[in-house]
Amino acid sequence: MELWRELPLFGLPEFPIIQAANTVTNIRAGYDLYQSSSIRQLAKNKTPTLFIHGDQDTFVPFSMLEELYSTANVDKEKLVIHGAGHGEAEKVNPELYWATIWKFIAPYL
Repeated sequence: MELWRELPLFGLPEFPIIQAANTVTNIRAGYDLYQSSSIRQLAKNKTPTLFIHGDQDTFVPFSMLEELYSTANVDKEKLVIHGAGHGEAEKVNPELYWATIWKFIAPYL
């Protein structure tokens, strides 16, 4: 899913914002936003991953969590923060957020 095509990025238009960002990303990182796929990238991931998602997220649909999680072929865990929108997990439930992060990374430290 190309999320930026589905949802307005903070109400900003594709032209010139996304197109300019794509040009810069291509030049600096060799990465094209128009050809991006989180599913394809996760399939190549080799890093343990903790998926943190708020069930009230309207930017990255909560429905995407299961597909992303199942695609990752690494040590993984998911944390759903009830009542959290995009980027609000720590604010909504800081105790659960940090406890889960520290528990997840402990074996790798």
